Order: sequence, then structure tokens, then C-alpha cells
Amino acid sequence: MMRIDIGGEQLDCSFEDGQVRVHLPFAVDLDRLTGMLRRDHYPVAGEPGETDSQGWGYEIDVEEYYPYWVYPDPERPGRSVLAFSPRDYARAGGTHLPRLGEQTRREVRRWYDYLQAAARDPRPH
Repeated sequence: MMRIDIGGEQLDCSFEDGQVRVHLPFAVDLDRLTGMLRRDHYPVAGEPGETDSQGWGYEIDVEEYYPYWVYPDPERPGRSVLAFSPRDYARAGGTHLPRLGEQTRREVRRWYDYLQAAARDPRPH
């Protein structure tokens, strides 16, 4: 587990199944998130109440392979996880290994406040 600082808040992050997984300190209200994403013209994977997760991206993907996902944190009941593909890699021999670099950190910062605005019990900024 690694940590990333978002405005003084320390968030646990990990790399699993080819994704960065950011363990948020709050639970995202998926209905609220879906409404916000649609208002901001992002295509979404599911309808409100359909599942316990939501994916979104910049264009419609008929196979619903969206780059961003939020779902309940299996390790922390009552909280959510933001998952997306890593943006930074390090070369090790002939392979590329994901790392928590500046581009990945920027991506977390980019979505953190947005997801916090969709939290079940919004926390003060």
C-alpha cells in the first residue's frame, strides 16, 4: 500500500489487476455521482440503482469498458474506491511497472473533489 497526499489528506493507494485503486475516506453516493457525471456530459456505465458501482469516461463505450470506476471498498466498509489505469510506469528490464508518479497523482487530485461532492455524507474541504 502506498499513500498520496491530497490537500493534506493521506489516501491509501494500491495497484491491483492493472489499476490504481484509491481508497477514499468516504462513501460515494452513486445516484448523486451519476447525476453529476451526466450533467457534465460524461457517458456512464449504469443507471441509478442498477449496481453498486459506476464507470464513466469521455465517450460512450458500448462494451462499458470505461477508464474510471467507483465502487464500495471491500477492505473498508462504508467507504468507496476510485479505480483507473495507471498513468506512470517505470522500466524494469523489459517490462513496464506501474508507479505512483506525478501524472497518476494529478489524476487522483482531479477527481477527488468531484467524488467528495458526490459523497453520501459530504465532508468539509
